[in-house]
Amino acid sequence: MKMISCSADLQITAADNDFSQCTTSTYSGLHITLWPCDDETESISPRDIAKHLSKVVYFPESVHSPFSAAQYAVELANSLKNASSHVRLYALLRNVHEAYLGHISSAVRAAEKSMASQRNGEDGRDALESAFSARIFKALNLLTPQAASERNLITTENLAAIEHARQRLDSTLERDLGVYIHKQNHAVNFMPLPRFIVPLRWDRASDKYLHSYQRLVLDSRKIISEKYSDI
Repeated sequence: MKMISCSADLQITAADNDFSQCTTSTYSGLHITLWPCDDETESISPRDIAKHLSKVVYFPESVHSPFSAAQYAVELANSLKNASSHVRLYALLRNVHEAYLGHISSAVRAAEKSMASQRNGEDGRDALESAFSARIFKALNLLTPQAASERNLITTENLAAIEHARQRLDSTLERDLGVYIHKQNHAVNFMPLPRFIVPLRWDRASDKYLHSYQRLVLDSRKIISEKYSDI
């Protein structure tokens, strides 16, 4: 998927040196350092995540209304209607790093350049997204997918189900939003969902994301407390 930013809420500054530092003000007015990625978590909030994801645009080639990363996450979680709440929660949070990193292409490029040089050619984007995702999960008081998998809270089959649902959602949106002629790989290889998905306005997408997050967190923690009391 290609992403563009249509948000004016995030203002980025980057230090002009070999070890670029990226900081921003969030939607709610909190200040956060995006790079270097440390253990700071107090500046991360579910409300900001919902607002920011609603301003990240997926499938910009579409001739229809913009489709936000927030709505994409909600649709992905909803498509796993037969899965447990904690599995759907991990589906909802699959693109959570883009709430902050999806808006900042120029700053991320500077961070990637510095990070890649320090990691002997390791993919800078993947490393940055992974580190920031871990930071967000810590702020939300949730195990990362890797940690959850190690404790058997979410199984390999669960992760595979989320990935299959993502491919199926991509196939659906590429047909519904008119991107089929540009990206036939998903649309050809996966059966789409049996419904048309209407793009939501950013404020509606934000509200739905936050509501889904709050509901799934509540349900998931009940499951965790009952079945995994040591977590």
